Amino acid sequence: MIAVAVSIFVTAPAISAQGGIVGAAVVGQSPVAVAINPVVGQAFVLNKGSKDVSVLDLKSRSVVTKYLVGGLPEGIAVNPQTNAVVVVSLDSTATVIDHAAGRIAGVIPVGKAPSRVAIDTEKNAALITNFNGSNMVVLDLAGRRVVRTIELKSGPLGIAVLEGKRRALVACQYDMEILQVDLDKGEVDQSLVVGRYLNDVAVDPVTGNGVVGNPSSNGMLSIYDSGANRVVSTVPVGHGPLSVAVYPRRNVALAAEFDSGSLSIVDMATGTVIRSVKVGKGPRGIAVNPQTGIAVVVNMLEDKAVFLDLDTLLGTPAANP
Repeated sequence: MIAVAVSIFVTAPAISAQGGIVGAAVVGQSPVAVAINPVVGQAFVLNKGSKDVSVLDLKSRSVVTKYLVGGLPEGIAVNPQTNAVVVVSLDSTATVIDHAAGRIAGVIPVGKAPSRVAIDTEKNAALITNFNGSNMVVLDLAGRRVVRTIELKSGPLGIAVLEGKRRALVACQYDMEILQVDLDKGEVDQSLVVGRYLNDVAVDPVTGNGVVGNPSSNGMLSIYDSGANRVVSTVPVGHGPLSVAVYPRRNVALAAEFDSGSLSIVDMATGTVIRSVKVGKGPRGIAVNPQTGIAVVVNMLEDKAVFLDLDTLLGTPAANP
């Protein structure tokens, strides 16, 4: 399928601010992931069912355009510095969207069942985990070509970058391990068994600590100290935490819980759940604007994106960084 951009404007339906929910928008079919660019104030929702990306304005909370990407889309990330959006598809490709120009810049073969992607902003590269290939590839976004393949363990899924440390964290589902990858050497330099069915990982750029989603055993989050390579706490949350995120200004982790239809907010310092909010049916992806504290949760079973004000949910405004 040829990928194209389509302009569309959808008014966000009115919704009560009760519980910190401040808006909602209808997106495409079966949304599974979301990425936020705080520089331009937009969120990019990946819709697996309709095989497209909905671009949301975070102020108006409405869809302003869409990109048709085709394939079997599974993961999405955005480089906030260049506004390049990367969509990875289980059909072995990555689609690079030049959102600044409003066009598809390229579709690149990247490996076996690419499932998740993170951005190395320092090198302007996409880091893509290949679930069936037991590896990750480094995709140069300027040249739109794979420049390195790094061998991992089996079933790599979630990936997050440790900013300033030239490391990435990768959650390997089958081996039940969190891996630290040295991005300059191109190799795994540390690993740790964390738990069954690891799915997603996010990093607090201030502390360097990671949070790992573990949907087995009714739902757990592991708080991981990347410096000491150890789990500091294991936190029971709702059922099915398939996606996680971090709001660094408040040092909290967020878990979007597919089965329970909830968002759990976890204090990463104490390892305790401090709020749980019902967000809709089948929350599958979550991202946070680190500057404003607005989180976007996409509900796969409702074709909807829900907006939450985290500072309202947490009670008091965050101090300026």
